[in-house]
Amino acid sequence: MVVALGWIPAAHAALHSRAGGTMFYDDVLDITWLGDANAIAGTAFDDGVFADDGRVSWANAVAWAATLDFGGVQDWRLPGVSPLNGTNFILSSPGTFNGAKDKGFNISAPGSAYPYSPASEMAYMFYVNLENLGYYGLDATAFSDPPQPGWGLANTGPFTHLAAATYWSGTIYPLPNWAFRFDFHLGQQLGDDTTVSFNSFRAWAVHDGDVTVPEPTSLALVGGAVVVLGGRWRRRAAAVSRRA
Repeated sequence: MVVALGWIPAAHAALHSRAGGTMFYDDVLDITWLGDANAIAGTAFDDGVFADDGRVSWANAVAWAATLDFGGVQDWRLPGVSPLNGTNFILSSPGTFNGAKDKGFNISAPGSAYPYSPASEMAYMFYVNLENLGYYGLDATAFSDPPQPGWGLANTGPFTHLAAATYWSGTIYPLPNWAFRFDFHLGQQLGDDTTVSFNSFRAWAVHDGDVTVPEPTSLALVGGAVVVLGGRWRRRAAAVSRRA
């Protein structure tokens, strides 16, 4: 199955279904996303307030992804972050609204300082693949500015349990014991202290490259189906199925 996307027409970008829709290959980032964005929930790594909510410490999130065996596929990791400018992270406060820094809103968003940048894999998913809008528009100048219309995780695409919540990245933030995180509610990238007990966020596994495993049904039948996204799947965040 190919889920065709309606951005950057010349790039012919798409999320390609793998293993009957349990994984999706991103042919721009060249990574495969686990179809269940909260697969960690209820596992031995789920060390948050509740044992089945999928909110975990950074250490457990990293360990879970590293030891995950999904359908015989191993070597998973958490989504990564690299410098937007290709050299070094720009993290001075406050973060920006136009995606010019590695901290803030609209990173990778169309019309931003680095439009369609693959530097942040989760920002790319939120703003480019799923065409969601951040809390602030590109023209915002202060945190007191009103939110832009339609902001939030309106589109979850083909994924299950993708929540309007914060997800850990696997990338170390340039502060001792900190790591990057991405807020799928506000569309904001920040860093957080991994040693603080209440910093429990969700974890979503990705795998480098195109992961191919035997389909549970006929490859010919499954592979022939095409679902056009074009950014028109709109599901309100309140309706997103999540594990509480």
